[in-house]
Parts: sequence; C-alpha cells; structure tokens
Amino acid sequence: MNCSNCGKTLKEGAKFCSGCGMAIQHKADMQAMSAEVLNINPTLLHKLSSKLKVNSLIWFIIAFPQILIGLALFIAGLVNIDDELVFLLIAAGPFLFIGITNFVMAYKQLEWADDILTNPIQILSRYDYRGRFIWNLFYNTIFGAFIGLIGSIHTFTIRNFVTTYRHEFINIEKSTTRVAGWNNV
Repeated sequence: MNCSNCGKTLKEGAKFCSGCGMAIQHKADMQAMSAEVLNINPTLLHKLSSKLKVNSLIWFIIAFPQILIGLALFIAGLVNIDDELVFLLIAAGPFLFIGITNFVMAYKQLEWADDILTNPIQILSRYDYRGRFIWNLFYNTIFGAFIGLIGSIHTFTIRNFVTTYRHEFINIEKSTTRVAGWNNV
C-alpha cells in the first residue's frame, strides 16, 4: 500500500506515513465508518428531501404568476408609452426579478433535495442564518401577496425542522465528511 499524499510505500499496519506524516486510514476503518453513516437515521434525510421537494413546488407556483405579472406590466408599459404609464415599466422590474429569482431558487432546491440523500453536507449552514428567510418573507409578501406569504412560511417550517434535529444533522454531516475524507486518502 502506498501513501496517497507522497506515494511512499507504507509498512503494514502503519498509522502514519513515514515520508510525509499523513494519517493513514485502512480499508477496514473506512468500511466501518461507511456502515456507521448508512445507519444514521436515513428517514430524517428522506423527510428533509420530501419537504424540500414540496417547497420547490410551492416556489415554482409562486414564481409563475410573479413572472406573468411582470411580463404583463412590461408589455402594457411598452404598448402605452406615455408619461402616465411609465410606472408600469418600472413596476415590471421587481416582479420579473423576484419571479425569476424564485424560479431559480426552486430549481436549485429541487436538485439539492435529491442530492441530499447521497451527499448530506451543508444542511445546517443553509438554515442557520435567519436573515435570509426574513428577507425572503418580506419581498415575497410584497410582490407575491398571500401566496408569497404561504411559501415563506413553508420555508420557515423547513428551517424549524432542521434546527429541531440540529444534533442529528451535525452527526450526519460529521460522519459523511469523515467518510468522504477517508475515501480521498
């Protein structure tokens, strides 16, 4: 067996490389850790994945009328170009921007919902910071009315789910990171 860092031949049972000092992880250790990761509450990840998929659907539904309203305002402003209707062109911008932003966010969240089952990392970092959710609530309530409020509240329920199971997600991330790091050795 050779060191993955410097390539030096390793002695049988060595814990560290004698050439570069890198810690050596043996196949039995990696298999034991992989089994540990697979036994960590998989239903918790499936629940989170399901919640993210529902949330994505909600945000696709919210984004669609926001984009349509933005396009309608923009077209109405172009068709009736006069001083009184210029505000239509100005009003179209935020609706289009927020609608497209929500659409992209929903698409990325849908991708992450599938990815989280095989690569459960950065779960807590996505949900720890409240400011992002409050900002989302603010602008979607203004430009999405009642349906924007519903979407934001549903997103808060996912944040609550993640923070409620904070310690379990920390263990999942630690175990996953250790196995990923060992597989790279």
